[in-house]
Amino acid sequence: GNTAVIKNSSSLGWTWDNTINFNRTFNRIHSVGAMALFSMEKGSSESSQINGVDVIEGTDWWNIGSGDATQTTASSGYGMSRMISYALRVNYGFRDRYLLTATMRWDGSSKLADGYRWTSFPSVALAWRISEESFLQKEWLNNLKLRLSYGVTGNNDGIGNFGYILPIGGPVYYPYGPSYEAGFYPNGIVDKSLTWERSHEFNVGLDFGFLQNRISGS
Repeated sequence: GNTAVIKNSSSLGWTWDNTINFNRTFNRIHSVGAMALFSMEKGSSESSQINGVDVIEGTDWWNIGSGDATQTTASSGYGMSRMISYALRVNYGFRDRYLLTATMRWDGSSKLADGYRWTSFPSVALAWRISEESFLQKEWLNNLKLRLSYGVTGNNDGIGNFGYILPIGGPVYYPYGPSYEAGFYPNGIVDKSLTWERSHEFNVGLDFGFLQNRISGS
């Protein structure tokens, strides 16, 4: 028989970032920089679908109700996720020789379980521009910088919008007096401590440049 389908879907996503930056040099010796961030983002989606079987020929999806009522199916869905972030970063340099960057970020995600949605991600980076030291100021040496850094990053990808909520199965129908009633049942296992995946990383680097930077690398 003829089949017809009506499907509607819509999605909306937005991100709002706000930053404040400060940079200043004191006595040509000390350089200070700072950044503050506040960010919000939200994504949502809705969908619905009706499937008709044996609809009247020529009416297509404008008359799904003419099909076999026992084979007509309908489904719908909704998804939503939100995240709020704060971050602070400070940069300090002494004579452009000793460099420090320290960052702290806080994120909260609606995908995660209550009590586990918020966490912090710190990082720190140090650099020593050795080529600025008096004992290494050579014409043939243009750049020699040692870098060290440590940081924590987070991830909540791969987690459903409502992964912390017990999924429901059904409906199932059971006798209740002279008729049948619809019921639903728990259909899965939920981790009530669902939280961020955290990765720790430590890096060491050396930048160099020789002979007017004709030879350079990291």
